[in-house]
Amino acid sequence: MNSYKLQTRYAQSLFDLALEKNISKQVYQDMLLVMDVCKQNRELRVVLKNPVIKPCKKKSIVNDVFSGRVEELTLAFVELLIAKRRDILLFEIAERYTYIYKEYNHIKTVKLTTAESIDESMLQLVSDKIREVLQSEIDLQTEVNKDLIGGFHLYNKSEEEIRTLAGKIKETGIAYVCTGHCTKDKAYGILKEEL
Repeated sequence: MNSYKLQTRYAQSLFDLALEKNISKQVYQDMLLVMDVCKQNRELRVVLKNPVIKPCKKKSIVNDVFSGRVEELTLAFVELLIAKRRDILLFEIAERYTYIYKEYNHIKTVKLTTAESIDESMLQLVSDKIREVLQSEIDLQTEVNKDLIGGFHLYNKSEEEIRTLAGKIKETGIAYVCTGHCTKDKAYGILKEEL
């Protein structure tokens, strides 16, 4: 079985069980924590990917790291992955769970990249406007890139979302829009037509 199908099966099973227990949001938060810990802790990644380390030792380490910080279901699930020798996919399964959770709850991921950090009031204003335009809850991820002049990414957006953005650009009175490589041909064509 390919890795993606395996990740999806495990993540979907965890989601279904969390939903049944009415803790899908808490497990979502747990999966974000698991991903964060895996990203920041190289030693943990090495331990989980090492087939020589016995599962009981891995479970002990995982318990030390996550016990008291995550739901019991999450901890039991991670221990199951270790027992089934699927711990090598922990990060990917956690990431897949977050995707399934967002899909189920109609939450769109929005990445806001700015040249400088913005204050909380401006961030709230931007978040509210994005929610209004998308008519959806959002998971707003922010990044500061000092090399940025201005722009947007449209590489994975629907035609409706691109047309909505074009309408908002028109409303602001922006006189000139220059697209880049990440706009892609489909979005470029729609923007050219609308603007």
